[in-house]
Amino acid sequence: RVQPGTPSTIAWSDENSNTFERNMFYHANAIRSFFKEIDPALTAMDRPLYVDLQYGGSEVNAYSNGDSIVFLAVDDASARMAQGPSVLYHEYGHSVNDLLYRSLGRDGMVNMACHEGTADVVSTLLLDDPRIGYGVFTDNPERFIRNVQNDMIYPDSSVGESHNDGLILAGAFWDLRNMVSLEYARRIAHFARYGTPDDPDDGIAFRRWFVETLIADDDDGNLANGTPHMMEIVTAFN
Repeated sequence: RVQPGTPSTIAWSDENSNTFERNMFYHANAIRSFFKEIDPALTAMDRPLYVDLQYGGSEVNAYSNGDSIVFLAVDDASARMAQGPSVLYHEYGHSVNDLLYRSLGRDGMVNMACHEGTADVVSTLLLDDPRIGYGVFTDNPERFIRNVQNDMIYPDSSVGESHNDGLILAGAFWDLRNMVSLEYARRIAHFARYGTPDDPDDGIAFRRWFVETLIADDDDGNLANGTPHMMEIVTAFN
């Protein structure tokens, strides 16, 4: 049994684990360290995280339940979602959304387009790569699941499907990343969460994310006189 604060050496080998399990262990710890580095006060994720790798079946997918992240059909020959970190980082983003919002008195994040979009933001900004799931498809290593580097806008690009519509919000943050430093983009995308921007209506929710991003950027408590990166944020969200 491992005691808190006491180092424990784990000798990984092919006898006690496989490459998917070792990969998930490493990257689950890596992304937790990432959030702790930019937000040391974040305690919502200070809890055991269960990563469930399910073998067999025909549905290749992954999802988050807050305290657990589940990968389906891990051994499917067509797509290895647990092979690289991108999908895990996306699902961890879902966990942060729900657990942080709950810690702030909300019932998790309601808007699924924002849920998917900000989960994409977590993965793409951590890897500094706009592609989600790049390299997971075995038949074509250049194929990916989604790309946040896009020209999608609201409401023209909305189709009522959360993964697609989330690319509108994720695209705004990627545009912002291209105008500011990577470190700043990571911080502002995270700290905007503390305003718990959300709404069942996508248009209202996106607008609230825009406002909370400005608030997170503000340095004097007065939005009327602008914020340090107001022009970049306005340009990105437009």
